[in-house]
Amino acid sequence: MPDPAAAIPAPIPLISVIVRSMDRPGLATALASIAAQDQAPLEVLVVNARGPGHAAPPAMAGPHPVRW
Repeated sequence: MPDPAAAIPAPIPLISVIVRSMDRPGLATALASIAAQDQAPLEVLVVNARGPGHAAPPAMAGPHPVRW
C-alpha cells in the first residue's frame, strides 16, 4: 500500500535576494529586475552600504516583499 505522506509535495524553499545599496539610481533598476521574476516564494533584502541618509526602499518589488 502506498504511503499517503509520499504524495505531499515538499515545501518550496524561500529564496532571498540580497541587494547591497549605496542609494544610487541603479537600485530602482535592480528592484524592477527582481520584480519581473516569477519564482516564488522570493524576498528581497536591501542592505544599506551608504550609512545615514539612505532613502528607504519600497515595501514591495512587484509581488515580492522588500526587507530593509
